[in-house]
Amino acid sequence: MKAQNDCMSFFPTNKGAILISKSYDAKDNLLSTMTYRILKSSHEYIAGEDLQIGFVMTDAKDNVIDLGNLEARCDGESFFLSMVNRNMTPDVMDLLGEDTELVGDFLDYPNINPDSPFDGNFAMNGGEFTVRSKTDKSEFMKVTVYNRQYEKDEKITTPAGTFDASKITFTFDVYKDKKTTTYSGAEWFADGAGIVRSETRDSKDNLINYTVLTILQNK
Repeated sequence: MKAQNDCMSFFPTNKGAILISKSYDAKDNLLSTMTYRILKSSHEYIAGEDLQIGFVMTDAKDNVIDLGNLEARCDGESFFLSMVNRNMTPDVMDLLGEDTELVGDFLDYPNINPDSPFDGNFAMNGGEFTVRSKTDKSEFMKVTVYNRQYEKDEKITTPAGTFDASKITFTFDVYKDKKTTTYSGAEWFADGAGIVRSETRDSKDNLINYTVLTILQNK
């Protein structure tokens, strides 16, 4: 993903900082936990310089689903991050593991500035992603994101604290086993914390799952 007009961060810039997000189903049952740790940071973004982030994803029983490193970088005035929200649907969760990868287009995000909110909503670019095998590159699933738009700025309270966040909504289709299922989603982004909350709903607007930031340790 990338941020427009400003090289803002979706993560803290202090080495050793930790973010933990937990995903739950509609009945508040734990589905997974994602832990991020800042491995390397310059504190000030310089064009072309990387922010290195380690991550570990575990299931409800604390078994490791996936782990590795991410890279975030500045290119001119845009911020790029090599990951999207991996907890969008149970279908995506079921396929993601150590032998799979998610590849596709960048999604753009607005610059977040609580002191200067946007005047009204506006449309944003969509994208297409594929879940495939790392070894033989065979495709298991395709996710197409569209109807994305910035809605508004609002305060979001999580176990990690209260954040000034920008709300972005979207629709996405999941193509799997020759069948397409349509979902809607919402994500709330805060400067220095990334996704502080996200929700996935079915075609009838019933909540399927949600993710919330539970710990933010900015060392």
